[in-house]
This record gives sequence, structure tokens and C-alpha cells, in this order.
Amino acid sequence: MGKHLLVVAHHFPPYPGIGGRRWAKFAKYLAQKGYVVHVICAPNPGSEESTWTKDVQHPNIFTYPIPDNYPKIAPASTVAGKIINRAKLAWLWLRAKGSPFDVGVFWGEGMLAQARLLISAHDIDWVVVTGAPFHTMFDVISLKNEYPALKVLCDYRDQWTNGWHYGMRDISAKRLAHEKEKEAMVISKADVVTAPSSEDVFAGHFMGEHIAKNLVILPHAYDPDDLPGIQESPLRADNSPITLIYGGVLYEGAEVALQNLRTCLDAWQKNAPMFYGRLHIVFYTHAPVLSALFSGHPLVTFQKPIAAKPFLEQVSRAHISMLFPNGLNKNSKTTKFVEYLAIGNPFLLLGELGELSAYIATEKIGEVFAPDSIEANSLQEAILRLASMPPIPPERRTSYSFGTITDRLIELFA
Repeated sequence: MGKHLLVVAHHFPPYPGIGGRRWAKFAKYLAQKGYVVHVICAPNPGSEESTWTKDVQHPNIFTYPIPDNYPKIAPASTVAGKIINRAKLAWLWLRAKGSPFDVGVFWGEGMLAQARLLISAHDIDWVVVTGAPFHTMFDVISLKNEYPALKVLCDYRDQWTNGWHYGMRDISAKRLAHEKEKEAMVISKADVVTAPSSEDVFAGHFMGEHIAKNLVILPHAYDPDDLPGIQESPLRADNSPITLIYGGVLYEGAEVALQNLRTCLDAWQKNAPMFYGRLHIVFYTHAPVLSALFSGHPLVTFQKPIAAKPFLEQVSRAHISMLFPNGLNKNSKTTKFVEYLAIGNPFLLLGELGELSAYIATEKIGEVFAPDSIEANSLQEAILRLASMPPIPPERRTSYSFGTITDRLIELFA
């Protein structure tokens, strides 16, 4: 068998949700490249399965579900149920020194016991831990005290103390200070820190000498296996329909861009009816309030989110891929971005400007508008330009495939 690697990922298939995608795909490609991947994860909490369960069905991937011991607080309609929920919340606030919303805060004992067994049984010298949840990073880094030769790679999927996950914006200054102490310890002891972008990880308070040496950008990637049979959209002839598509979560901060898009639609409906009649704008997202925002515009439709492969087939039939970045992801090449890139349609970015918009503009693969610059005439001209653009060349896309990015990951284990 090949080289053994331990991955600690709370969210991992069949546990549902986008949090499991990154390391499900890395595990898949590491296994294909000869690694034996042992994954400590949390059990699936319900009957729903991850979209990426089939990706981790490989003879070189072994999973070890360990209960996270985090209390389940379900909506309650009875007085007794509400009292029980309040008691659970009070217990959480009492037991957790930092954020009580981190689901890894009580996982450490069982998870670390399993990690010790695997490290000893398979002579493992590299452990990967991915966050969120972030307390798990803090627990895993403690293994270096027991195994001095052990190397730990800490992979940030999201921001920690400078982000908004797990209630970081809602906890007291004292609790936040405790989280910052934990993060500083993780950063100082990790052998490698990876993240999709530098902005995803650190505010200025951690950009020290250690980070400059050990921070590696490991971008999000697309899986070519999700793309078979997809045909690139033909160029739009004059007066033919133009389909714009968006899929995924619309994060806080997108409201201004969406409202200004609505204003443009109002203007086109009145002043440019022929152009207006060519448009079809489709959102695959959970956002009921959008239906009300775009009422009166039947060309804007809303669909429930669907699995990656059928969604990307829909993207391939569209002509323009839309992005709505906010302050949290304006500097990140998100999962959605690299999947869109794999299809090859040009981008229309309506949102906060940053590294992502600069990349699109510099590479000439789309048009970008800050929220307050979205205006009917200029947006109409941009959409017409995008509709006549050829597909993004294949050689501009392959650098973000999981095969390529996994090779970069393997270089870190040398």
C-alpha cells in the first residue's frame, strides 16, 4: 500500500453540506495518486447524504466516524422543549471558554484517541486538519507534544477570529480573546498553513514572519469528473436569447447589487424592450425574498439548488455566469468561481471589488461592477459584450483542476 495520511475533517461525506467538499475531493485524488487516506470525521447527523459521498468510495480511503458530543438544539414548540433548549444553551455557555457555537469544542477526547491509534498503527508522519470547526485545529496541534516528529498541516476553509463563522461576531471580547489565543497557538505550531486565499485566513494581527514562511495558498478547485458531456454554449447571434445563471448561497452584502439589478430591469423593460426580451436570468438558490424583489419580471426565475453535475450542465447551457461577492469573499476564488471557470462562460461580477474582480478584469474573462456602479446603459453594453465573447480558453482553466491542485498539496508533504 502507499503512504498513509491522516485527515481530520469534521464535515466529511456522508455528512452533508459544502463543508465536506474540499477534503472529499482531495481525498479522492490523493487516493488515486497512491496515498492511503484515513479520515476522522463526525457521523452523519441525519438521513440526508452528502453530494460527494461517491467521491470517497475508494479502497484507499478509510473513514472513522467519532461523535462530536455537541448538544443538538432543535426548534421546540412545547414549553418543556423550550426549557430543555435553554438548559442546553446555558450549559454550552458555561463549558466553552471561547465560542460556544463551535461544534468541535467537545470532540477532542474521542477524536484524539482515534488519531493516536492511527498514527501508531500506520506510522503516520503527516496529519491534515481542516477548519471550520476551528477548535479541532487547536486539539490536533496538541498531538505535536506527544509525537515530536509529527507534522501538521492546518487548512482553513474559512476565516477564524477575523470571520463571522460560529458566532465570532456575537461573542464577548473576553471569549474572542480566548479564540485569538487558540488561533495564535495553532499558527505558531503548524508546519504548514493552507487556505484558498490569504484573505480567508488572516487579518494583519497574524501576518508575522512565521506566516510569511509557512502560509501556502491552496486554491479551491473543480473536479473534471463532474463535467463529462458538458458542451460549451455557442456564441449568441443578434436578437437570440441570453441566459445569465447563478447558483449557491447569496451572502449578506449582496442586497445592494441585487436591488440595482432590479432597477436596471425596470429601465430595460421600459426603455429597451427588445434587449429586455432576450434575457433569462436564473438563480439556483434558497432565497425566498428574491422572488418578491424581482416581482414583475418573469424573465427572472428561481430554482431550488441541485447537485453539482446537473447544475454545471445548466451552466453550460447558459451564456454568462454571475457572481455576487461581498466583503467576506471578494478576495477569494470560491468553489463556485472555479466550477464556473471550468465551463468557460464569461463572468458578470456584481458586488464588492477585490482580488477576485481584479483577476477577472486582468485576465479579460468578464465584466465587473461595484454595487453602486450598476447602471442600466453600461450594464446592458457589458452583457452584450459578454454574450459575444468566445469561451475562456481551456489552458486558462486547467490550473484549477483538483488533479493539478492535489499535486501542489503533495509537494507540501515532501
